[in-house]
Amino acid sequence: MMAFCLSFFMSTVNAQKKDSLSGQEKFKDLPLESGRILKFNTKEGTWLSLDISPDGKTIIFDMLGDLYTIPISGGTATRITDGLPMDTNPRFSPDGESIAFTSDRSGNDNAWILNLKSKETKQITKDKRGEVQSADWSPDGKYIAVSKGKRNLKLHLYHKDGGGGSQIIKEPSSIKTVEPAFSPDNKYIYYSQRTGGWNYNAQLPQYQIYRYDLETGKSARVTSRYGSAFTTTLSNDGKWMVYGTRYEEKTGLVLRDLISGD
Repeated sequence: MMAFCLSFFMSTVNAQKKDSLSGQEKFKDLPLESGRILKFNTKEGTWLSLDISPDGKTIIFDMLGDLYTIPISGGTATRITDGLPMDTNPRFSPDGESIAFTSDRSGNDNAWILNLKSKETKQITKDKRGEVQSADWSPDGKYIAVSKGKRNLKLHLYHKDGGGGSQIIKEPSSIKTVEPAFSPDNKYIYYSQRTGGWNYNAQLPQYQIYRYDLETGKSARVTSRYGSAFTTTLSNDGKWMVYGTRYEEKTGLVLRDLISGD
């Protein structure tokens, strides 16, 4: 995830079923009621997941378990989800009409789709245990790649209309594969990979960027930075890749030319 600063004010949203105390939407699989209400205004956020709409006009981001949109030129943010669920990692569909995101609104972390106009939601993964870490759309808008599992998460592919999905990376079982990102030509899925689980005082590197070939089913490592490489973002023309890395005590971004390798 990347730190992101923006100017906005919290806004209220209408929902069909409301908590009697908070006025927020209730979900049957999350039966708890709000014990108290915290209201605040802010101009900054830290460690937010975000995405830019296909037309380049809107940013969507998560903050404190809710999703917001804001004009890319700045201004007031609009909250589009609320309530007890922890909604995170939003991604615009290629047509800009829907978003994929992760949420525990079913009682466990899963991948969901939200139609931005109708506000209708559709549950894509239906796991009762484990974690869904992130999701991304295929360029044709038909499929969603998700990272899910209990410890060493693996990549799976689901049709946007649902179904059982299929695991696309299975071995070795010791690797953890997260943060899928489709290439614009729909030939590859880039992702972050590490071996083994998290531990204190871990030595770098932790993650590196890999690329999964959707035709051959094989993966190849793309980066080898000592400071690790994670959270891939690809340009729309497929010529550039941006990813996060560590340098000494700081986290920063690297821009890589995929044609020349610079």
